[in-house]
Amino acid sequence: MWINGTVFVKKGIKYNIKIVTGDINNPRPATPEELAFIKFIHPELLEEKNNIKIDENFWILFITNNRIFMYNHNQKIFEEYSSFDEIKEKFITLESFLNYASYLGKKLVIPAGTEIIRNGKKVYCTKPIPEYIILYILEDALIVKELTGNGEYRLISRFNPEFSKYELDHEIDPAYSNKEQVFQDIVSQIYHNNREDKEERQR
Repeated sequence: MWINGTVFVKKGIKYNIKIVTGDINNPRPATPEELAFIKFIHPELLEEKNNIKIDENFWILFITNNRIFMYNHNQKIFEEYSSFDEIKEKFITLESFLNYASYLGKKLVIPAGTEIIRNGKKVYCTKPIPEYIILYILEDALIVKELTGNGEYRLISRFNPEFSKYELDHEIDPAYSNKEQVFQDIVSQIYHNNREDKEERQR
């Protein structure tokens, strides 16, 4: 049974391209010939990354006055849902996500010579810089941890272009392989950030 404050992750949404025939109420899958034509005219439509949408946020469950809400503190928004069945259809608990996920434990490294922005100025890396570590993978969603700054955990899509500049280190770091500890750390981070949001709103 879920309770107020349970942390969730949105399930990935996969889009399948359909070709609509003369009857708009009766779409059908594209034939190989039609797909070849579409690929020639609009190749970007058939790229895998454009057919998958991964929400990169942690969500908190709130139940009040017989109404069900999900709160996204990153975007400061609430979404209302009509039933727990709808929640089950669109979300998975963070605990379940981690239970099903596989551990990777490899660092994302900015290669030497890469141009980056530091304090508003363009600089070049003189040596490889590890900035994140990929901890857990479930389908197309990744949980990563910052190795710089506040050391925050993030949920990202493997198609996120922000991470295309990184190289994947070959060594496996087992430091975060304890799923229960990572779960507790992420929940603590979310609650800490949520408390800061409330304090900011009350000022």
